Amino acid sequence: MLSRPSNKGRGDARKGERPMIVSRIRRRGFRSRPATMNVFLSAAIVGLGFLAPSACIECVGQEDTPEHTKQAEYILSFPRESDEGIYLKKATAISVDLLGNIHVVDSGQNKILVFSKKGEFLKSLGRSGQGPGDLLAPEKICFDAANTMYVYESANGRIQSFNSKGEYIRGFKVYKYIQALRVWGKRIYCVCKQQVPNNPLIEILDLDGKMLGVIGTDKRIDKIEGYRQKSMDFKKLDISGSGKIWFAWEYFSWIQGFSLEGVKHSAIDLTLPRQAEWSRQNLNALQKAPSGGPRYRSVIFAIRARGEFLYLLSSSENGAEIIVCSPGGGKALIYKLISGSEGDFHYYKDFDLTIEDGKLTIFLLQVYPDNCVEIYTVNEPGRGVH
Repeated sequence: MLSRPSNKGRGDARKGERPMIVSRIRRRGFRSRPATMNVFLSAAIVGLGFLAPSACIECVGQEDTPEHTKQAEYILSFPRESDEGIYLKKATAISVDLLGNIHVVDSGQNKILVFSKKGEFLKSLGRSGQGPGDLLAPEKICFDAANTMYVYESANGRIQSFNSKGEYIRGFKVYKYIQALRVWGKRIYCVCKQQVPNNPLIEILDLDGKMLGVIGTDKRIDKIEGYRQKSMDFKKLDISGSGKIWFAWEYFSWIQGFSLEGVKHSAIDLTLPRQAEWSRQNLNALQKAPSGGPRYRSVIFAIRARGEFLYLLSSSENGAEIIVCSPGGGKALIYKLISGSEGDFHYYKDFDLTIEDGKLTIFLLQVYPDNCVEIYTVNEPGRGVH
């Protein structure tokens, strides 16, 4: 019997049973703004260069209706109680390799923990240090088409690569904080935290770290002075199997698509009521920039591109939800991942997914209140997206 991890008082969690989490922190939502403010903010979005109107695609969703909402089936959580000495301390990213093994980056332990698709602990990679193959505050991970693993370490300021056995291949220094990392062919695509004018959205490096080019410009840095003093410039990135790049901001509902060469092919504006409202409130708070410091609500925790569909991780009242978007501008399908009692606060860092025989398996990295990975499944993942 598999058990659900928690900080104390762990109990059994059976397949299909909703895990319950007790938390003392409650969600704090924003109050609705007047319609006139919403019109102003919509104009500000275009004026600040977030989305090009000619390329904008509305991703229209109907929340909480049977046609467009489906609850995913909870399967299990790990690490398990039986995995003595195996735990997550400060997990920052999750990625599934080509063999189906789940890699969890733990910045607090300077390790990468590897689990099977059933949550069984297999091995850990890395040791604390600064030498080749050592890890110090690893934060990002990805795999290329040859199952080569790439890891970014913030404390060492470098990107390292390892073969499928976990053996060191090469590494190079980077002098910027990397927020997202993907590899396509012999190119490394990354987004960095740069509080400077004409901030590029995406930087392209070769496998030795040489700069090859940039994609896009973050015009907000030029237009909104407050961004230079704020730490909410969190960006997301993924690349589909067909070579389409997708870029998003954590606090806004706008997603942009580029080719591998940097040509913008589309943009998605989430019009789902909850996410659109959070995005408007965040932009309004940012523009006001109160001296006491505003509170922002995360809209998109992570993104994954599979085929022609884009999967977005967002939050709900009692857990997370996966929003499925079609670049063709169709309706969004929402998969609800129930993680606790209604109104409890949960924080998610990342997710990954696999699609096999018409079944979508979701690996959700929850970092509060439990440091764990939750597995959910949904049948017919493409259904409802047109």
